[in-house]
Amino acid sequence: MKIRNISKSNVLVKNGMLADNFFTRFKGLMGKKELKKGEALCIKPCKGIHTFFMRFNIDAVFINKKGKVCKIIKNLRPWKIAPYVKEAEMVIELPKGAVDEFMIEIGDKIVFRNL
Repeated sequence: MKIRNISKSNVLVKNGMLADNFFTRFKGLMGKKELKKGEALCIKPCKGIHTFFMRFNIDAVFINKKGKVCKIIKNLRPWKIAPYVKEAEMVIELPKGAVDEFMIEIGDKIVFRNL
């Protein structure tokens, strides 16, 4: 799946994975050695995440029902719990540093292809 930030006219992810059932949402990124540039995990539905059993830091971008960024957490370390985000519909887990690299901000409109 490709993920674009149309507010900034850029492609965030060329190789996104979708976690949209109990098993894939539960597993998330656990067991992966890294999340490479251009990769991401989109968890739907989702209002909160944790990084238990993960081996690397991530950036987390929470998206509301209108497809807009409603919360950003940068550099979330392993073994942490992110805050519950009531208005979130989904979360995009990105490689550490992606939020700054792509200048993602609250209110940006995010679109998905092949979701």
